[in-house]
Amino acid sequence: MPYEIDTDKLNDPSLQVLDIGKPPVRQMAHQPFPKMVYLHPKDKTKEHRTLIVHSESELEAAQSKGWKTQPHVPVEAVEDLSQHFEAESPQPSKAQLLERAKQLGITSVDGRNTVESIQAAIKDAELQAA
Repeated sequence: MPYEIDTDKLNDPSLQVLDIGKPPVRQMAHQPFPKMVYLHPKDKTKEHRTLIVHSESELEAAQSKGWKTQPHVPVEAVEDLSQHFEAESPQPSKAQLLERAKQLGITSVDGRNTVESIQAAIKDAELQAA
Protein backbone atom coordinates (compact mmCIF):
# COMPACT_ATOMS: atom_id res chain seq x y z
CA MET A 1 0.00 0.00 0.00
CA PRO A 2 1.43 3.45 -0.86
CA TYR A 3 2.46 5.98 1.74
CA GLU A 4 2.17 9.75 2.04
CA ILE A 5 3.76 12.27 4.40
CA ASP A 6 1.80 12.52 7.63
CA THR A 7 1.31 16.30 7.88
CA ASP A 8 -0.34 16.00 11.31
CA LYS A 9 2.80 14.42 12.81
CA LEU A 10 5.01 16.76 10.78
CA ASN A 11 3.31 19.85 12.24
CA ASP A 12 3.15 18.41 15.79
CA PRO A 13 5.07 20.76 18.14
CA SER A 14 6.35 17.76 20.14
CA LEU A 15 8.42 16.67 17.11
CA GLN A 16 11.98 17.42 18.28
CA VAL A 17 14.10 16.29 15.35
CA LEU A 18 13.06 15.71 11.77
CA ASP A 19 15.04 13.23 9.72
CA ILE A 20 14.50 14.55 6.18
CA GLY A 21 15.48 11.15 4.82
CA LYS A 22 12.65 9.48 6.74
CA PRO A 23 9.77 11.88 7.42
CA PRO A 24 6.69 10.68 9.31
CA VAL A 25 4.39 8.79 6.93
CA ARG A 26 0.99 7.15 6.93
CA GLN A 27 -0.71 4.70 4.61
CA MET A 28 -2.86 6.26 1.94
CA ALA A 29 -6.50 5.27 1.97
CA HIS A 30 -7.68 3.29 -1.06
CA GLN A 31 -9.74 5.41 -3.44
CA PRO A 32 -11.70 3.56 -6.14
CA PHE A 33 -11.72 6.59 -8.48
CA PRO A 34 -10.29 7.87 -10.75
CA LYS A 35 -9.94 4.53 -12.55
CA MET A 36 -8.61 3.60 -15.97
CA VAL A 37 -10.72 1.51 -18.33
CA TYR A 38 -9.65 -0.07 -21.61
CA LEU A 39 -11.16 -0.49 -25.07
CA HIS A 40 -9.67 -3.46 -26.92
CA PRO A 41 -9.76 -3.45 -30.74
CA LYS A 42 -10.71 -6.58 -32.66
CA ASP A 43 -7.41 -6.36 -34.55
CA LYS A 44 -4.86 -6.83 -31.74
CA THR A 45 -2.14 -5.12 -33.80
CA LYS A 46 -4.03 -1.82 -33.52
CA GLU A 47 -3.73 0.62 -30.65
CA HIS A 48 -5.68 -0.10 -27.50
CA ARG A 49 -7.59 2.86 -26.10
CA THR A 50 -7.71 4.05 -22.50
CA LEU A 51 -10.16 6.25 -20.66
CA ILE A 52 -10.13 7.61 -17.12
CA VAL A 53 -13.46 7.57 -15.30
CA HIS A 54 -14.07 9.63 -12.18
CA SER A 55 -17.25 8.10 -10.75
CA GLU A 56 -19.34 4.96 -10.61
CA SER A 57 -21.83 6.44 -13.11
CA GLU A 58 -19.03 7.19 -15.62
CA LEU A 59 -17.73 3.65 -15.15
CA GLU A 60 -21.16 2.13 -15.83
CA ALA A 61 -21.61 4.33 -18.92
CA ALA A 62 -18.19 3.32 -20.26
CA GLN A 63 -18.84 -0.38 -19.59
CA SER A 64 -22.13 -0.17 -21.45
CA LYS A 65 -20.14 1.06 -24.49
CA GLY A 66 -17.75 -1.91 -24.32
CA TRP A 67 -14.93 -0.53 -22.14
CA LYS A 68 -13.24 -3.10 -19.85
CA THR A 69 -11.67 -2.72 -16.41
CA GLN A 70 -8.89 -5.19 -17.24
CA PRO A 71 -6.08 -4.40 -19.69
CA HIS A 72 -5.49 -6.64 -22.69
CA VAL A 73 -3.16 -9.53 -21.92
CA PRO A 74 -1.96 -11.30 -25.07
CA VAL A 75 -2.57 -15.05 -25.05
CA GLU A 76 0.26 -15.82 -27.46
CA ALA A 77 3.39 -14.00 -28.54
CA VAL A 78 2.73 -10.85 -30.54
CA GLU A 79 4.20 -10.98 -34.02
CA ASP A 80 7.04 -8.61 -34.85
CA LEU A 81 5.52 -5.77 -36.88
CA SER A 82 8.60 -3.53 -36.87
CA GLN A 83 9.00 -3.76 -40.67
CA HIS A 84 5.61 -2.03 -41.04
CA PHE A 85 6.69 1.10 -39.14
CA GLU A 86 8.97 3.97 -40.08
CA ALA A 87 11.08 3.96 -36.91
CA GLU A 88 14.63 2.81 -37.49
CA SER A 89 15.82 -0.30 -35.75
CA PRO A 90 18.12 0.43 -32.82
CA GLN A 91 21.85 0.42 -33.55
CA PRO A 92 23.78 -2.47 -32.00
CA SER A 93 25.88 -1.59 -28.98
CA LYS A 94 29.66 -1.59 -29.08
CA ALA A 95 29.68 -4.80 -27.03
CA GLN A 96 27.34 -6.48 -29.54
CA LEU A 97 29.55 -5.35 -32.43
CA LEU A 98 32.68 -6.67 -30.70
CA GLU A 99 30.93 -10.01 -30.14
CA ARG A 100 29.95 -10.16 -33.84
CA ALA A 101 33.55 -9.32 -34.82
CA LYS A 102 34.78 -12.13 -32.57
CA GLN A 103 32.30 -14.56 -34.21
CA LEU A 104 33.68 -13.58 -37.63
CA GLY A 105 37.25 -14.12 -36.45
CA ILE A 106 38.26 -10.46 -36.71
CA THR A 107 41.28 -9.95 -34.45
CA SER A 108 42.16 -6.39 -35.50
CA VAL A 109 39.43 -4.71 -33.42
CA ASP A 110 38.96 -4.37 -29.69
CA GLY A 111 37.27 -2.04 -27.19
CA ARG A 112 39.57 0.84 -28.14
CA ASN A 113 38.14 1.04 -31.67
CA THR A 114 35.23 3.30 -32.52
CA VAL A 115 31.81 1.86 -33.32
CA GLU A 116 32.19 3.01 -36.92
CA SER A 117 35.54 1.24 -37.40
CA ILE A 118 34.17 -1.98 -35.88
CA GLN A 119 31.14 -1.80 -38.21
CA ALA A 120 33.45 -1.26 -41.20
CA ALA A 121 35.60 -4.26 -40.23
CA ILE A 122 32.49 -6.43 -39.85
CA LYS A 123 31.16 -5.27 -43.22
CA ASP A 124 34.51 -6.07 -44.90
CA ALA A 125 34.65 -9.52 -43.29
CA GLU A 126 31.06 -10.30 -44.32
CA LEU A 127 31.79 -9.22 -47.93
CA GLN A 128 34.91 -11.42 -48.01
CA ALA A 129 32.93 -14.36 -46.63
CA ALA A 130 30.25 -14.00 -49.32
